[in-house]
Amino acid sequence: GLNDAFLIDTATRNQLVSADAECAEIIKPFVRGQDICRWQAEWAGLWMIFARRGIDIDAYPSVKRHLQEFRERLEPKPENWHGKEWPGRKAGTYKWYEVQDTTEYWHEFSKAKIVYPEITWRPQWSLDTKGTFSNNTVYFVPTDDLCILAVANAPVSWWRAWRTAVHGKDEALRFIGVFVRDIPIPRPTETQRVNAERDVRRLIEITHHHHSVRSSALDWLKVEYGIDKPSQKLQDPIALDSDTFVAEVKKLRGKSNPLPTAA
Repeated sequence: GLNDAFLIDTATRNQLVSADAECAEIIKPFVRGQDICRWQAEWAGLWMIFARRGIDIDAYPSVKRHLQEFRERLEPKPENWHGKEWPGRKAGTYKWYEVQDTTEYWHEFSKAKIVYPEITWRPQWSLDTKGTFSNNTVYFVPTDDLCILAVANAPVSWWRAWRTAVHGKDEALRFIGVFVRDIPIPRPTETQRVNAERDVRRLIEITHHHHSVRSSALDWLKVEYGIDKPSQKLQDPIALDSDTFVAEVKKLRGKSNPLPTAA
């Protein structure tokens, strides 16, 4: 209903929890479609204030104070409003501090699940075991079956998707509900299941390590070389050879701030 109010960074989350420890139970880790990677999502340190319908907002005073700052933009439009432009949200039965729409399946977010972006250019199915919440750029299958994850990320499934899924802008595929529902999943033998689960766990482990190294490298570039906004190439430093890596760093620092040979 209003991302500015309900989506917060880690620093804001920590301030709210420091002021009121109870509010931690309604502030959930949050991922966007762009955060979903193959095997495991790369969390960007974002959180969602999940003030669901019927919540007692007075039980979470720090969150209430935070949302109060956006109250005018959070107010639901009255049914009898006849003005030119309403500054708040659409009409509805929700209260000003609640998320706009009913989410009756909200408890499923807290369970292990397979998540995927609606719009994608490659296989990007991921296992989430951290109770992550999301908006409508991310969808999920309520299962932690690693064989399903293996099939969803398999090249043959992408081959089929290219021929059967909806094509969007720039040849991105749209994984809408009907397409995902009908993806064929072969029933594995016991040996196939054991092998698939072993390999998928290893791929998740490798992906987690990749994300960790990438994050450390970008932090290092920021602290040591003043690069706050890495280029698209530097966003994935592991994929670069040493010459390309150095060239990108030099380019971002510019001619007015060159690197000495030692650096």
